[in-house]
Amino acid sequence: MERRHAACLGAALLLLICWIVQAVLFFGSDPDLLALSLSEAAATIDPPDPSPTLRLAVFAPSGDESGAVEKELRKRFDGRAGWKLLDRELQEEALRDYAQINPHPRTAAEAVAAGKKLGVEAAFFADVSAFKQDADRAQVALKWGLVRVPMGDNLGEGAPAREMAKGFFSLDRYRARVDGTSSLFRTFLWVVTLLVLPVALLPVNELALGLRTNAASAALLAGYAVINFVLLLLLNGFRLISVFWGIAALAALAVSALYTLAVLNAAVEE
Repeated sequence: MERRHAACLGAALLLLICWIVQAVLFFGSDPDLLALSLSEAAATIDPPDPSPTLRLAVFAPSGDESGAVEKELRKRFDGRAGWKLLDRELQEEALRDYAQINPHPRTAAEAVAAGKKLGVEAAFFADVSAFKQDADRAQVALKWGLVRVPMGDNLGEGAPAREMAKGFFSLDRYRARVDGTSSLFRTFLWVVTLLVLPVALLPVNELALGLRTNAASAALLAGYAVINFVLLLLLNGFRLISVFWGIAALAALAVSALYTLAVLNAAVEE
């Protein structure tokens, strides 16, 4: 066996192993679309920044046993100049001493009452007004409010909603499964595929280049570019909708084309 054919088989084996690992990770992921919908609805909350800075207590909505929603809600305030966020553990410990205080307030009055006990200047509360799913979709609606303590002045409010399809071929379900795998491994997989695929398909290259026509060479190069672009879409969950990802995709395709061209030239020289 010639060395280039051994390299071809080795590259194909490496690709096969990597894609089997990605497939196992993908199909092993079973995302909770209802919880994910709730987290994404919470991620859309954009409270205003007050001046001067206010000490804030963030109360998680009732029914959030995973803590994912509370974590997402706290992200909306953490590190922002207008808010000094009360530590979650300190907040829970302080409220244990007040049995009559609801730790998950659903109204402005309940939030003000709890905020007074905590000694904060503002309180954020939320209420999950819709939280249901069936065989086809998961639906979530979230009402939130931000009040001044102790006066009860309204500092902000909103009602974000999110709906995700649950069908087998649903884009929402596919993205959730892809996101359940390692983003680092997905990047590694795409780079390895970009570098190794022209070597693994060496017989195809030789067949096309053997025609010795510019059209065959151009078709071969375009085919690799399309394959790499489709893989980029698949591994990114079809999210090439921003300027950043558009530029990244064009740069990746340019690098892919130049590298593939170099591999093809090397094959011709041999």
